[in-house]
Amino acid sequence: MKFQRFIIIILSLIIIFCNYNLALACSCSNTNEAEKIRSLKQADLVFQGEVISVSEPVTEELKNSKGVKYGNWQFLYIDFKVIKVWKGTDSETVRIKMGHDSCSLQYKIGDNPFVVASGKPLMTDMCTRGSIEPERFNEIFGEPKLIEQPQPSPTETTEGFWASLWNKITSFFS
Repeated sequence: MKFQRFIIIILSLIIIFCNYNLALACSCSNTNEAEKIRSLKQADLVFQGEVISVSEPVTEELKNSKGVKYGNWQFLYIDFKVIKVWKGTDSETVRIKMGHDSCSLQYKIGDNPFVVASGKPLMTDMCTRGSIEPERFNEIFGEPKLIEQPQPSPTETTEGFWASLWNKITSFFS
């Protein structure tokens, strides 16, 4: 009898240790569709943009509203060239702050993700977007506003062409 109890305890401990990573998995509190949509509507900024830069991790001290220190956290700053906006900005570029951990979204230069951010400074994480399919953004917010990117003037294009051609010619002889 004691031996069986001992075996059950050992097996239970093995199961707990084997599933330890599952207990620490990233999860979001907004689980049903209505909560996800409400969370999305409360966001300050909803857009699609091209990632133009990603900073190295920056360590910052976090404090609550009473000034009590939580600790040091690592963040990334991601700069986007805005393509279309459902809510929140007319700017051509936006900087978003994001936690740097295993639960964070992964952005690479050149990606064109859909981003949902809130706060000052604007922040995003895997839960902010709330796993709502970007195709539903039009249903929730209406048609997005397209942000026109400044086009180079004809002289800039021509000068760029001649400079590029000259660089190719000179590099050939060096």
